[in-house]
Amino acid sequence: MSPLGLLLIIIIRNASFALVVFLVSYSLFIAYFVLFVEGLYVGFSVSFTVRSLMALILLLPHGVIELLGYSLFALAGVKYHSGDVGYLRLLVLGIAAIVVAAFVEAFISPSVARYLFGRALCGVVI
Repeated sequence: MSPLGLLLIIIIRNASFALVVFLVSYSLFIAYFVLFVEGLYVGFSVSFTVRSLMALILLLPHGVIELLGYSLFALAGVKYHSGDVGYLRLLVLGIAAIVVAAFVEAFISPSVARYLFGRALCGVVI
C-alpha cells in the first residue's frame, strides 16, 4: 500500500475514534476513562507482539501526538457538553494533532522501521 493510501486510512480511523471520544465526553471522568481504556488496549497489544520493544519504538513517535489529539477531543467534548464555546479551538488543535500523528505513522515510522530493523522484520512490526 502506498504511504498516501495508508495516510488516508489512518486519518479516517483516528478521526472516527476522536469523534467517539468527543461525543461521549460528558464529564472528565468519562473522557479519562475512554482514554485509559485506549491506553490499556495499546499496551496489551504491544505486550503480546513478538518484538514488543520494536513495536514500542515505532509507536512512541506518533503515539504521543495521537494521544494529545485524543485528549484535546476529550476536553473539547467536556467543554461542549457544559456549554462552553471554547471547544472549537480545542477541536481544531485536536484535528491538527491527529493529522500530524497520521503523517508520522504513515511516512516516518515505516522508514524508521526499515532503517532500524531491516526489511525482513518490518512485516512483523508494522
